[in-house]
Amino acid sequence: MKRKVSYLHQDNENQRGDMMNIMEVVLIYLLWAISFFAMTAAVGKGCTIWRWIVIILYLAAVAPFTWLLIGEAINPSEDANIGVGLSYYLLQYVSISGLIVAVLTAIIRYVRRK
Repeated sequence: MKRKVSYLHQDNENQRGDMMNIMEVVLIYLLWAISFFAMTAAVGKGCTIWRWIVIILYLAAVAPFTWLLIGEAINPSEDANIGVGLSYYLLQYVSISGLIVAVLTAIIRYVRRK
């Protein structure tokens, strides 16, 4: 029977794969943060209701991913964890669509100024 070992105490054969997983998680959170700040800048200071909607939407997208990622690190599963995958895709969808909306808003504002 294979013993479950946490991510922090694995042997050397899995260290390279774990380092890639850590880098991927860091990049996911970086994309989320960039998208969040771009979206709050696109909303502007005058629309407080839209700013709160953006904050709640982004927190609702990152909370399940963080919760399930911490749970997976504490108690790793031997098979696929569907919840982590679905929360990963939700976070990516919100981040990428937020960046697209922020860029389109910036382009529209730039064209209106001219």
